[in-house]
Amino acid sequence: DVFAVGHVEIQGAGAVGDLEVCQRVDSLLAGQTIFTVDAAALARRVGELPFVRSVQVERHLPDGLGIRIVEYRPLALACGGATCWLVSPDGRILTKVPGSEWRGRVPVVRLESSSKVRPGIRLPQEPGLALLLAVPHDLPLDFTSIDVSPYSIVATTGDGVQVRFGRAEHFASKLAAAARILTSWSARTHRIAYVDVSVPSNPATCYQDDTLCRDAPTTTEVAEAHVAKVAAQRHIAALVKAGATQQQISEATYAMNNPEAVAAVATATRAANATGDSTSSGTRGQAHTSDATGTAAQTPKDAFEAATRAE
Repeated sequence: DVFAVGHVEIQGAGAVGDLEVCQRVDSLLAGQTIFTVDAAALARRVGELPFVRSVQVERHLPDGLGIRIVEYRPLALACGGATCWLVSPDGRILTKVPGSEWRGRVPVVRLESSSKVRPGIRLPQEPGLALLLAVPHDLPLDFTSIDVSPYSIVATTGDGVQVRFGRAEHFASKLAAAARILTSWSARTHRIAYVDVSVPSNPATCYQDDTLCRDAPTTTEVAEAHVAKVAAQRHIAALVKAGATQQQISEATYAMNNPEAVAAVATATRAANATGDSTSSGTRGQAHTSDATGTAAQTPKDAFEAATRAE
């Protein structure tokens, strides 16, 4: 048949590669003419490739087909442990890559969990990635890395300035506040160490030569101290309910106001958070977890009681 598909011209397949496209469509072209081939099915098949953003199929008389591909440009490098993936501007995982080849070319986002990551899926719910996706094109924010903890998101700009966002919420107002500060006259005349926009209506700026604010606790440290204090208050309430002696209650109250005791509970809280992802749901309620060495790790309650006894 003079109209049987004789050749296919592929345009725009940079990251994907012509060979991979041909392998995808070969079975759909067998025995077809340029008029009988299912162009929509062919476009869907090519569109399943991770890097492909859009596909257009054209018929060229007498026996040719044209496949025009528009690929995603990577927005970020999402890393979980030592494994990294390129991410598209809409949060789609494109492909696994060596992290060393892409660091410095796109922002690095630390994933809270990478167990379900695979090419083709979308991860807009990841806090660090959600922040990056929320940055409007007209905002002059050049993030090179984004780190996520249970209490805070911290982004670093190309100039080495930390932007502390606090919890994963109200990104629009926090980004706008950060942009105002980083483009202000003072930012051009003084070196900024960090900007804290966790409360966007009242942002804070710390300059490199200001040792007082540079040594101030981070948002994460403040949150951990609050968690520790709440744990201590609950422990005191439990002592009262259990009929503890006045001396026991006094010792517990003193320990709660002791920075070293609060720090001990905060350390235990961090350890509990770090091991929480790898602990099965059936063992989360146990009194102890184990660290990487197999040693029983203190819970926040254990740490507080130990600090109380030490007093």
